[in-house]
Formats: sequence, C-alpha cells, structure tokens
Amino acid sequence: MTEDREKHFRLVQRILAARLEKKYRHGAKQHRGKLWEKNDLLDEAIDEVIDLVVCLMSGRERRKN
Repeated sequence: MTEDREKHFRLVQRILAARLEKKYRHGAKQHRGKLWEKNDLLDEAIDEVIDLVVCLMSGRERRKN
C-alpha cells in the first residue's frame, strides 16, 4: 500500500478503537451483566441493525434536501 493509504488506515484504526471503547463502556453501563452470557443478544443485535437502517435512510433523505 502507498504511504497515504497506510496513514489513512492508521487514522481509521484510531477512530474505530476510540469509538469502540466509548460504545462498549456505554453499553456495559446500560445493559449491566456479562455481555457474553446474555440470552437475548441476538434480539439486541437485530434492534441495533434496525437503528442503523433508520439512521442510514435518514441520512440519505437529509442529503437529498
């Protein structure tokens, strides 16, 4: 890869790591307990995907205007 791509990749890694930590810690406070022992994890994941789709569709609509 080019040096520009390497720099961009490292930037993406740093941003992702920071956002992952923030989201994980927020979720840990919100949901309590051990995530890896939760029985309703798939239902929660489906709800997160629904939230994602709503956000993406809203962003698309906002860009049209």
